[in-house]
Amino acid sequence: MLTRLAQAYIDNDYLEIAEGEANNEIKIENINKGYEYFDYLSDCLNHIFEQFSVNVRITRSGLMPRQDEVVSNDIYLPTLKMLSDPRWRPVSDEIGLMFIDYQEGSFSEFITKAHTSIQRFLQILVGEEGKSGRGEVAKLFAKAKRDQAISSNRFTEPIINVLQSFVVSERATNSTAKPAIKPASSSDALLVMNVVMVFLQHCLQDAKST
Repeated sequence: MLTRLAQAYIDNDYLEIAEGEANNEIKIENINKGYEYFDYLSDCLNHIFEQFSVNVRITRSGLMPRQDEVVSNDIYLPTLKMLSDPRWRPVSDEIGLMFIDYQEGSFSEFITKAHTSIQRFLQILVGEEGKSGRGEVAKLFAKAKRDQAISSNRFTEPIINVLQSFVVSERATNSTAKPAIKPASSSDALLVMNVVMVFLQHCLQDAKST
């Protein structure tokens, strides 16, 4: 009910204007106007949640499990704010569903959606939205590097490769996409969530700078 209430505070007219805007500064201005009242409401609700030790936080992508303040402020909130760009709506929607699975304790399904969110992000990034298939994330990741949509150097590439392969591995062993080798736990899901957000933040910062 709270997320439905919060959604009513989003001015979709501004988001529609932003979707067709070529000038990035004007686009960001319209996105922020679209979420202006939502952000006020979410700040108030999150303050109340904190006072009553409610372990969730309202974000532009839905109810996020509460994290350490440094992790939330430096990784999650900036990343989810960038994902509020209409361009990334399919990714933001998938992350919102991922958050719901975590709240409901569907940790294996959560990991499936975490993998899908990265796949959708890479598809949009390289202009191949809607495609799927065996090994698709690895192919999309390779294409993103070839197209220089993701920065790749001797410092960043090993880290990004580990993040990408970790999420794919978790999908293969703990998710509902394939018969799970072991049931996923809340700690498994939380680790995957953190890895996904770090990966997306890096990619989004690259996309923003190009």
